[in-house]
Amino acid sequence: MTIQQIQQHINDKANDARQLINLIADYLQANPPSPGGLGYLSATVTLTDAQIKTLPTTPVILIVAPGIGKVISPFFYTIYSKCSAGAYTNIDAAGFMEIDTDGGFLSLVAIDDVGSGVSTLSNLLTGGDRILNLLSQDVDFIQGIGVVANNQPASNFNNKAIRLNVNNGGSGNFTGGNAANTLKVTVNYVIVDL
Repeated sequence: MTIQQIQQHINDKANDARQLINLIADYLQANPPSPGGLGYLSATVTLTDAQIKTLPTTPVILIVAPGIGKVISPFFYTIYSKCSAGAYTNIDAAGFMEIDTDGGFLSLVAIDDVGSGVSTLSNLLTGGDRILNLLSQDVDFIQGIGVVANNQPASNFNNKAIRLNVNNGGSGNFTGGNAANTLKVTVNYVIVDL
């Protein structure tokens, strides 16, 4: 198999994943889960320009820790970036954004600038108004390999808050932006007793 064939296979799989994500997003938009109804919960946090700029040094809590013996199990994320008022700068080429705990990685794919095929951190923070839908937890995307199982120790998630975190490759906080910019993150999840 040639490199071009491998790249095409990866692109085809990424397109399949995007189509599935869009179908789930459409379903959830038409049939939003109700807290207490089926046990599905939803949390939305809207970050200000100041919070976006400091994400590389100050993660933002999206869901507080649920208590000992409980795990937050996110299944779907929507990130809406409203940055058309001013693009962010000082985004390191090796930088990435992820939704995690202080012990484990949760998002389907790190939002980075190394060609994951889903989105890039630069596009999210400099491309005007953007929306990104992500599945979670059951799979991870590894560049060059594709979707693989996510299997981590329970201690990474037991009584852990869910946060939005950015590693800016050692370049520090973002600059630029505009006071009118926001980053809205919605997490759909359930709480599981261990």
